[in-house]
Amino acid sequence: MKGKMKKKRFMCESCGNETYVDMVECSVCELTGRIKPIEQEYYECYLNGNRYGIGSLDYMLELFKDYVVTCEMYGKDEAEFKIVKRK
Repeated sequence: MKGKMKKKRFMCESCGNETYVDMVECSVCELTGRIKPIEQEYYECYLNGNRYGIGSLDYMLELFKDYVVTCEMYGKDEAEFKIVKRK
């Protein structure tokens, strides 16, 4: 089983290199205190017009599979899913 790699979610404002949240200084230019968050995309899932969940594309797939496959659509004949990309 492979371990999950921690994503780089921050960026050095001086040199533009991505880094990890727990780093204090940039590993390339070695400046401290110039780390800012990288703007992350996320998605909103709507089910039959009501917000059903917010998260990554993987989570959107999980919501869809849970409703359609696992819960067999709770006995309904149809369902309308809408996924909206946000920043």
